[in-house]
Amino acid sequence: MNSKLILIIYYQQIKPFNKLKPLRNTVKSFIECFKKFSNHIVFYHNACLVLPENFKKIKWDLVVFHTTFLITRYNQFLFKELTSKLSFFKNKNFLKVAIPQDEGGGGDFLCKFLKNFRVTVVFTQLYEDKDIKIVYKDLVSSINFEKVLSGYTDNTEIKKFSNFSKNKSNDFIYRTFSAKSRNGSLGYKKILLGEFFLKQLKKNKFKYDISVNVKDTLFSTKWIKSVSNAKYTIGVEGGSSLYDPVYRLRDKCLEYEKKYPKSSFQQIEKNCFKGLDKKISGAVITPRMFEAAMAKTCMLLVEGKYNGILIKNIHYIPIKNDLSNIQDILKKLNEESRKKITERCYKDLIISQKYSYENFTKSFFKKLKLDNLNKKKRFNYLSYYSFVFFKLQNVYCTFSYLLFKNKLLKKSLEIKKNIINFLVSIKWYSIKKLNLLKTIFKK
Repeated sequence: MNSKLILIIYYQQIKPFNKLKPLRNTVKSFIECFKKFSNHIVFYHNACLVLPENFKKIKWDLVVFHTTFLITRYNQFLFKELTSKLSFFKNKNFLKVAIPQDEGGGGDFLCKFLKNFRVTVVFTQLYEDKDIKIVYKDLVSSINFEKVLSGYTDNTEIKKFSNFSKNKSNDFIYRTFSAKSRNGSLGYKKILLGEFFLKQLKKNKFKYDISVNVKDTLFSTKWIKSVSNAKYTIGVEGGSSLYDPVYRLRDKCLEYEKKYPKSSFQQIEKNCFKGLDKKISGAVITPRMFEAAMAKTCMLLVEGKYNGILIKNIHYIPIKNDLSNIQDILKKLNEESRKKITERCYKDLIISQKYSYENFTKSFFKKLKLDNLNKKKRFNYLSYYSFVFFKLQNVYCTFSYLLFKNKLLKKSLEIKKNIINFLVSIKWYSIKKLNLLKTIFKK
C-alpha cells in the first residue's frame, strides 16, 4: 500500500468559556473526507494551535490549506497571527494546495498567501473562468486551478435526512443571514427573497419557518430535522457579486451602515460601491441545495446556472430574477409535481453519487496524482489514531483557552506544552508500531 503523508490545516474557533464553535455538517464532512475516503495517512492541525515540533520533522507528501483556515483572511489580525504560526511551511518543498472560499472578498490577501507559501494548486469554488482571471490576476500562469464545489453529499448524512423526511408537517423552510450589502446584489437577493416570501406566505394558509436573522441559524441535527420536515425550501445561488480584493468596500459599507442603520441596499450601493457591483459573477451552487435533495424537499430557486448541475423545471421550480412570479408559483403548487421534482433531484444528485464526498476525494487525489483509494475500505490503524488525535486536539484547544481566560498564563503554557508532547507521542507511537517511522521522520 503506497500511502502518502497528508496534513490538513483547518481552523475552528473557540467560543468563550465553553467549547469549540460548532461547525456545520457539510464543513465537518469536508474536513474529515480526506481521511474517511482514502487509505492515505491523514493528520489534522487546527491553526489556532502552535504547530507541534514533531510535525516539523515530517516530510509531508501533501499539505492542504483548508477553506476554514483561508476564510479567516476577512480578519487580517487573526489571519496574520495564524499564518505566522505556520511560517515553517513557507519555503518547504512539499506539495501544497489550497481550497479557498468566497474568493471575491480579500482576493489580494489570498493571492499574497498563495505566493508566500508557494502553493501550486488551487481548488477554486469560482465557476466562471473570467472570475478566476480577475481574482487571481498574475497567479493564473503559475498556479494550476481545479474547479470544485463548496460542499458535497455524505452517506451518513443521507441516512440522517432520510430518517427525518418521512413526515412533512411544515410547508416552507428557509434560513439565511443578512450581510446587507457586502456581498453585492447577489448576496442581497438572499435577504430580499426571504422577506418577499414572508409577505406572500402570510397572505396564504401555508405553514412556514423563514428567517433572515443570523441568530436563528440552525446547526447540525436541528437543521436536518427542519429541512427534512418541510415540503419546500427557497433559495438563490450562493457567493458574492462584489469584487473586494482588500475588503475596502466591506469596511466602507460597515461604516455607512453603522452611521445609517436603517439605510436600504440601494442607498448603501450608491454611497459605497456605485458602479462596482457585478465585476465578477461569483454565483455558485451551495451545500444547502444538496441538503434539500437529501431531504426530498422541493426547491423553489431563483433562475441561475447552479454550476450546470441544477436544471429548472427538472430539479427545481424556477423563480424569476425580479421575483414577479412568486404568487403565481404558490397558487400552482401541488403534491404530484413536488414529488416528481424531488424524486428526480434525489436520483441525479444523491443516488448517482456523482456529488458525494467520496467521489470528490477520489477526484481530488487523482488530480494531484496521489490517487490511492481502494474500492473495499480496509481498517487502517494509523488512520484511526489520526482521528483520535484530531478529537484530542479539540479537547486540548478548549482546555487551553479556559486556562488563559482564568489568567493562569504561565501554568497554561506549561500544560499546553505537556499536552502537545503527549498528543504527538500518541501519533509517534502509532507510527513506530506500524514500522513507518523511517519513512516519516528524518534521522
